[in-house]
Amino acid sequence: MDLMAVINRVRLGNKEEFRHIIRECNQPLYRTAIAILKNDSDAEDAVQSAYLKAYLHLQSFRGDSSFLTWITRILINECKMMLRKKKETTSLDHREVMQKPSINENAVDTLNKKQLNQLLERAVLDLPEKYRLVYVVREVNEFSTEKTAAVLGLTEDNVKVRLHRAKSIIRENLLQQVSIKELFPFGNLRCDLMAERVMQAILSMYPENSNKNYEG
Repeated sequence: MDLMAVINRVRLGNKEEFRHIIRECNQPLYRTAIAILKNDSDAEDAVQSAYLKAYLHLQSFRGDSSFLTWITRILINECKMMLRKKKETTSLDHREVMQKPSINENAVDTLNKKQLNQLLERAVLDLPEKYRLVYVVREVNEFSTEKTAAVLGLTEDNVKVRLHRAKSIIRENLLQQVSIKELFPFGNLRCDLMAERVMQAILSMYPENSNKNYEG
């Protein structure tokens, strides 16, 4: 899909075209959000907020970087803001919302593909944040090293080092058994619902443009 052509049509007033942008970006944005927030509903909220901010500031998108890179930066800022707000209202020792699966390691070979995916997702979420975010953006979202560095504000060498460390933490036999591209799915009904929520907000609440520049 030629996202720039779609963006130009939205800029000209065709709000409905933004729906195509949502469908194109839902999967990588959701993966990035859950890598930071580690909570499904929070991740969806952050993605929705990022879409709305991107729409409001669409006139400021100059195309110096790809649209996905640009909106991913907006999303990461949204996620960090959500984390700061949570820290203000919860104790430092709050428990993780998602529970670790309890399995017998000897039974791994008997798990079906879905269970293996869930196990690997849990392993990725258990990585320290600085490794987890690099792993999801670079490997799961399949960003280039250069684009990952740009999105996360790191050097390319930092990206390579953190990615190597992340892979060394995750058990190698798990990586061999599970398709990385199928992690953290966000398609079908969930994708449709996200598109509807964002479009309803755009069509009924938000102004056409803003002066704030998110190009960075």
